[in-house]
Amino acid sequence: MKIKLGIVFGGKSAEHDVSLMSVKSALQVLHYEKYELTLFFISKAGQWHLVEDSSHLPEDNAGHTISQDVLDALYKQDVIFPVIHGPHGEDGSLQGLFESLEIPYIGSKVLGSAVCMDKIISKKILQRAGINTVSYFEYYDGLSDYEDLIEWIESYPVFVKPSNMGSSVGISKVHHEGELKVALQEALLYDRRILIEVGVDAREIECAVLESNGIIVSGVGEVIASNDFYDYEAKYTDDGQEKMAVPAENISDETISIVRDYAKLAFLEHGCNGLARIDFFVLKSDNTVILNEINTIPGLTEFSMYPCLFEVAGISYGDLIDKMIDNVLK
Repeated sequence: MKIKLGIVFGGKSAEHDVSLMSVKSALQVLHYEKYELTLFFISKAGQWHLVEDSSHLPEDNAGHTISQDVLDALYKQDVIFPVIHGPHGEDGSLQGLFESLEIPYIGSKVLGSAVCMDKIISKKILQRAGINTVSYFEYYDGLSDYEDLIEWIESYPVFVKPSNMGSSVGISKVHHEGELKVALQEALLYDRRILIEVGVDAREIECAVLESNGIIVSGVGEVIASNDFYDYEAKYTDDGQEKMAVPAENISDETISIVRDYAKLAFLEHGCNGLARIDFFVLKSDNTVILNEINTIPGLTEFSMYPCLFEVAGISYGDLIDKMIDNVLK
């Protein structure tokens, strides 16, 4: 008997289009002989739709956000595969819905999703666990003093980020004080809590974690940004061969070991489940390993690091999805 698999994609966040790309790639490798597939599309306005084809998506209609037909279809699924990045999908809100409906789903639960999505809270967890993080300033719109931020910045560049956002959306690299207010306004479009980080001269190293009969930690890959930093355009629109080295080259076994140990520890300390891509900086000066962030629903496009890391490890993209589903059903 086939497993009833529901894939939920789209979503209200600025990463809506990333989700569409991820689902397109996943559907190309899915082992259809194992699954009875149902596609649930969430529009940018937040309406849920049952669709036959991920490339032909409906317009919003007046009516309930989730119709009875959609709810009935959700209840019929053996497992849900949420492929929604960013707020309203990766931050625990969607996971809370599945918990309320008592429907099994792939990935981290409410708590793990929420704390990994919130960059400021995640840094506090990492620091308590003894894992290196970049020096940072917490800026709260309407509560923080701009002059305190200016005083905190000792040198440029700095990075300005919304605390709750992914795929480099809303992030700016600030080269001098004249760019700072514009960067804050950009970040404030997405969150009132802003993270300002010291820029570091480092390699960008990534590691993938999979929960499958225990915790599997991949080898490491390196991001080679084609733009000023690894922004949205570099992640999803450039030629993937220009921006990723999988596996990473010219990196010591000792550094790889530290990255993998940190990845597993961070996965556990944040209460993650299922899968995560964990991003690091390795300082060029002395190879110090710094954990940057944890992505509980990483990009799954053809350009994405997560499936590529496991492909190198001998687990094909299709088999990777099978393992995620098996883990939930067990």
